[in-house]
Parts: sequence; C-alpha cells; structure tokens
Amino acid sequence: MTEEKIIPWEELPITNTFMFNKVMTSDLDACRSVIETLLGIKISRIECVQDEKTLEVDALAKGVRFDVYVSNSTQVFDVELQMVNRGDLPMRARYYQSVADVENLNRGWATPRRRKTTRCFYARSTCSGIICQSTHSRTLAGRPPK
Repeated sequence: MTEEKIIPWEELPITNTFMFNKVMTSDLDACRSVIETLLGIKISRIECVQDEKTLEVDALAKGVRFDVYVSNSTQVFDVELQMVNRGDLPMRARYYQSVADVENLNRGWATPRRRKTTRCFYARSTCSGIICQSTHSRTLAGRPPK
C-alpha cells in the first residue's frame, strides 16, 4: 500500500490548484500582484474575485469554468492554471472569450461599452508558458515568471 504524504497547505506551490485558488481569492492585493506580474501591466483596483466561475450560455452548448475570474468596472481578467498540454489552448482561449463576451454584453448595450477582457493561461513551460488573449487583439506568449 502506498503511503500518501500530507503536505501543509502553506508549503504548496502556486501551481497547485488549491493553492492557486486560495492565493488568488483570499487576498485582493496578492491577486492583483499576480495578474500585474503575468501581464506586465498595472491594475488600479479589483472589485470582485470568483474562483471556479461557471458560465452556461445555452442548454445545448458547452459551458466554461473559469479558474479565477477577476473584475472591476472596466476590466475582466480570467486567469487559468494549465498544467497539462492538451494542445487546445488557442481554441479554448477563443471559446472562453466568446462565452465571456455573451456574459458581458447585456441586452441593449452597444458593443463598445463592453469591459476589456484579458484571458491568461498560466502554464508550465511544456505548455508554452504564459498565453494571454485580450479583447484588444493582443496575444502574449512567454515563460512564467520565477
């Protein structure tokens, strides 16, 4: 019988799903710092952080589950932890963006009023590093910061 080693949660790396969600949702300053570091930008404030946010746009369509969904009045950030390379990141990013657009565009709103959305897959180097997609057609790829 294999003995499982219990690791205190304080010693888990940020690449552990539990730790990633805990860091990103329990401390707004830490969450903002992670996003700023990943994207190389400054964020004035964060108003709402949700982990494992699920969106279903239609009963017959595939829904999405965002690992960490962060927003303020003008921006939305979806930060995904990707530890396995399934070769589908570009397609997933595109689909996630389309579902988020449906969520962010309320009936009667003009398209330019939608919030800027940035999707970031934080991945191991075997998954091509950080892949980010923004509604402003900016795609970034690189290695995760150390």
